[in-house]
Amino acid sequence: MTTIHRSDQQVPTRNTQPDQPESDERKLREERILDAATTLLVRWGYRKTTIDDVAREAGVGKGTIYLHWKDKNDLFRAAIWRERQRYSEELQRRIAADPQGGLLHRITVHGMLAALSNPLMAAIIRGQSDIFNGFLGASDTGFLNQLVGDSDAYFDQLQHAGLIRADIPASIITYLLTALKVASSTRLISSARSNCHPWSN
Repeated sequence: MTTIHRSDQQVPTRNTQPDQPESDERKLREERILDAATTLLVRWGYRKTTIDDVAREAGVGKGTIYLHWKDKNDLFRAAIWRERQRYSEELQRRIAADPQGGLLHRITVHGMLAALSNPLMAAIIRGQSDIFNGFLGASDTGFLNQLVGDSDAYFDQLQHAGLIRADIPASIITYLLTALKVASSTRLISSARSNCHPWSN
């Protein structure tokens, strides 16, 4: 499902005051920690990954992580949120670069390819259902909506940006793309693994 970063859904990624200046070194360290958390989330899942594991993977002390996030759940929520933003940005880039990107079947293709280029999203698509085991709130509708986003709002934004046709209600586009994804996801994943074009045969 396509996603969008919404201003009314914000997840804190650091324990700093709004007016507190941040050095480039701090930002780079934070990104390195989030990279490590995402890598281990895909590799081992939430339950099996500890703060010590993340610190070791990122090459920082355990205490350093707590300078940015209050606990393990807060850290991984920030990592998941960042990957969702990256996926959304990659999808919009692909649509904008494609002269036919606004067509429904092309949105579906770009959505799947954008997901497969993101390790966390690809793992979810490929059925690694244990990734979020033990994650606080993972079974809540609110968390799932936060992860996959509000599709109607996303398509509404694409319409306003002129990237897709605006004469079809966003809710209809959501319904049609969901149906198309069910039919195309298996072929796209198989093609990505074999490095061939999904529609070449």
